[in-house]
Amino acid sequence: MAQMIGETVSDSPTSGLFKSILKHEVQKALGCTEPGAVAFAAAIAAQVLKDGGKFSPDNIEKVWVTVCPGVMKNGAAVTLPGTEGQGIGLPLAAALGVLAANPDGLNTLQGVDAKAREQAACLVCQNHVGLSSTEGSEFFIEVKLEMKNGVTSEVQITGGHTHVASVKKNEKDVPWNSISENGNGTSTDVPLSDLSYRERLRKCSFEDLIAMAGELSIKDARYVKLGVDMNLRLAKVGLEMGRPAVASLQKMVIHNVSAPSLETNIKLMVAAATSARMGGADVPAMSSGGSGNQGVDTTLPPYLFGKDKNIPEDRILKSIALAHIINAYCKAFFGDLAPACGCAVSAGLGATAAIAYQINPTLEAVTCAIQNLTAMIAGMLCDGASEGCAAKVVVAADAILWAGCAAGYGDNLSGGAAGIVGKTAEETIKNLNRVIQGMLPLDPEINDVIRMNAGNVHRACFKRPPLSAMAQLSTFEV
Repeated sequence: MAQMIGETVSDSPTSGLFKSILKHEVQKALGCTEPGAVAFAAAIAAQVLKDGGKFSPDNIEKVWVTVCPGVMKNGAAVTLPGTEGQGIGLPLAAALGVLAANPDGLNTLQGVDAKAREQAACLVCQNHVGLSSTEGSEFFIEVKLEMKNGVTSEVQITGGHTHVASVKKNEKDVPWNSISENGNGTSTDVPLSDLSYRERLRKCSFEDLIAMAGELSIKDARYVKLGVDMNLRLAKVGLEMGRPAVASLQKMVIHNVSAPSLETNIKLMVAAATSARMGGADVPAMSSGGSGNQGVDTTLPPYLFGKDKNIPEDRILKSIALAHIINAYCKAFFGDLAPACGCAVSAGLGATAAIAYQINPTLEAVTCAIQNLTAMIAGMLCDGASEGCAAKVVVAADAILWAGCAAGYGDNLSGGAAGIVGKTAEETIKNLNRVIQGMLPLDPEINDVIRMNAGNVHRACFKRPPLSAMAQLSTFEV
């Protein structure tokens, strides 16, 4: 008999764990989160040295940016918010962050004005910003700021997009608390620097994860719903922008290739939200696992499915909480950035489990959904944040819906343990992790291909330079 998942007692081993996930991984994020994290680190470095007012670019000697291959890849070609659809590149993100000197997590680039854009572009074009990559695969961002008077600051972010690991002024440690009080609107006693929740997650069973979603408090349910509303608003903006992924789906309906349906609507909405982010829209997403696109993936397919099928609101929100939890669980194994597309292999697993949970809230159905999606699209490659992400999210959403519905209605598409699909959800994730760890050497190769394909986009600043001085763009070591 299928095991029904109900409420768990407050003293369960997972007590407080969901709040830690919300605190660290489900945050408001403006634009692609890798350039956003670089801007955040740069803004902290500037704030440490700030002595009244904003920085003048004339006082900056050098901004040194060092990132892991995954951050390099995702920051190579994506459009930055606050640049009117024209600014790209990690050097520009760092320069904008330094000039803002107002660290606000993944929203640091909010409110960038025309003057800051031109000043930042000048810094990049005049060789005041350097960019290099580490060899390791662990999430890493370091920004070193050197002023002309010799004063320096250094900021390191590790283990997550807003996890500030180290802040120094003139090579001496200084205290930093990057998110004061309840930065994401939730209540938690876990300090930002504490990533021990990931070790707790790795020890959880899927039964624990489902029970954790069943414990969703009223306050946390409101926060989950806030994220849904935020991503729906982003999708509305994306529909108005009409970028290629959205336009192509609409044309398929017009030309009777596809028909208006729940499936088509889900694909259209995720395409709109993702393409808006990749296109530099100044509208935030609610992220999941440190990614705005994954936030779109974990929220919109389950929510739109549930509303269409008249699923009770509380079960819909619990299912989306489960999606966030499973995404975080996968990241605890796979790492924050991986060569595999996170919208398919982590957020996708969470979203398809959420749909199965809405239909049939049992461990068996959720396990089957994990097996189904793994059998479908586990090998989807991440080749960096770009317009193509919208197409990947559409493919993932299609598979999410099919895998989740099949599982909810009792159909195991993989036939059980086969290929990398394990006998259980836990075994399947561990098998998938082995494959992903084996793929890690791909990121440096992907970065080389990106650089050759786009004419060294890592040095890029603006697609259309706002100043004549920008004709000579800097070249950075990568």
